[in-house]
Amino acid sequence: MKAYAKFCLLVVVLACGLTVFVDGAPIPPDHELRQHFPSLSNNDFAEMTNLLDQIKQVAHDRFYGKDSVAVAQHSTDMRPSVSISIAQPGVQVPISRYLFEGDILLSPLQANVILRNLLRVLRKNRRRRSSWPALKQLITSSSMLLSRDKRSLYSSEKARWKNFPIQYTFHDSLSVDAVTEIGLAIDYWMNHTCLTFEKVSEPERDYIEFFRGQGCYSMIGRVGGRQGVSIGDGCERTGTIEHEIGHALGLWHEQARPDADCCIVLEPDNIINNFISDFLQRSWEEVLTYGIPYDMGSVMHYGSTAFTNDWSKKTVLTRDARYQRTIGQRERLSFYDVQVINKAYCPKHCDIDLPCFNGGYTHPGKCDGCICPDGFGGIVCDRHEQPKNAQCGGMLPALEQWAEITSPGYPHPGYNIDQKCSWILRAPQGKRVELEFIDRFQFFCTTTCLDFVEVKASADVKLTGFRYCCFERPTEAVVSELADMIVIFRSTVSRDVGFKARFRYS
Repeated sequence: MKAYAKFCLLVVVLACGLTVFVDGAPIPPDHELRQHFPSLSNNDFAEMTNLLDQIKQVAHDRFYGKDSVAVAQHSTDMRPSVSISIAQPGVQVPISRYLFEGDILLSPLQANVILRNLLRVLRKNRRRRSSWPALKQLITSSSMLLSRDKRSLYSSEKARWKNFPIQYTFHDSLSVDAVTEIGLAIDYWMNHTCLTFEKVSEPERDYIEFFRGQGCYSMIGRVGGRQGVSIGDGCERTGTIEHEIGHALGLWHEQARPDADCCIVLEPDNIINNFISDFLQRSWEEVLTYGIPYDMGSVMHYGSTAFTNDWSKKTVLTRDARYQRTIGQRERLSFYDVQVINKAYCPKHCDIDLPCFNGGYTHPGKCDGCICPDGFGGIVCDRHEQPKNAQCGGMLPALEQWAEITSPGYPHPGYNIDQKCSWILRAPQGKRVELEFIDRFQFFCTTTCLDFVEVKASADVKLTGFRYCCFERPTEAVVSELADMIVIFRSTVSRDVGFKARFRYS
């Protein structure tokens, strides 16, 4: 019940935008930012907010056309908070005006690069540009921006942490629960990368200060000096904290990748008008992907209802509808989230590469084992991942006849909280696995699945798969692209019936 109660608190904070108080008084946003981000001066904050306003205006013209100036100037939103995922609490409106994409505090240089690249896109569209006189002035006065170094801070070495272990401190405002969850998030980063972190009382160099602010937010990459990461009320979820640490290491949101159109479609009419700029994509000069493909299960991805003007309407649609409840997860880092950091920070850390199977690779921080895609386990990723708090899973051959798998306790008493099972279903060479759900199907229901059954049917088993939850049994059979299919059951917040599925080769 403790995990369920935490989720209920998260939803209340998300919906109600609870204000942070210290000694009975609310914390002004200006004070909070200046206290925990001292590398930014008063002039920096003034320039940054001005640039963010310009980005909003230009984005309105791009998405809405000639009427955008009226929309940008006169639309208001009375909700107390805005959120990028149902699994991540909202940031309160007083602080959100300083943030980009809901949880990123930009430096003026970073905001300049984003505005510059947005203006470059609109320069190519004379018809739209002429529809807004104010935009002409922005473009005319942008020569300074366009002449800047073509390398973005984030795709260069400048934003990377240089000295390890990365030092960090805990501000006195944090609760015991928050400190515990931050420790778990840091441990996960250290256990899956070459990165090291060290808690210190007197930092000797650039460091991170975790504090309790008005939501969950961070800066992108290393900025220098004391650098805050806000873990506000309701943010005390390991995956959410991993997300914010990911920003501090240099990660953008997944749906902001230049190639996001491959996998998602926006619904601009469902987005709060003032926040349409938070759906812009970065340019290739701003990001390095290291050849890592787009992953809808990334912990850095927006959820389906990010910045929605109506909680019954989605703002982000997946091109393949089976991924709709996958996006926005905040349980933990995905395999590809970890790998992009390892490619950036940990090249050639081991003298010998192990013969890892199924897309795994030598652990750069340990060198005596492999980092395996979700669902796989063993030293070299040649078997299924060991179950958690249940007896389930395995490597099963797909035969000509149907065989069945079920979640723990199906259908009565059902699954319990914090269980995990992984099955590797393997068809004969040249055949494919066919799977369909049968009988009762029931999971805790949210727009982003928290309890779920995941099916990885892609030829790339490293990608996060389709996640199914709620009460309607999927009716469409899933067929693997190659001979293997991975099925993962996971529960994090509740007890329920679960699933039964049957499989064979086809």
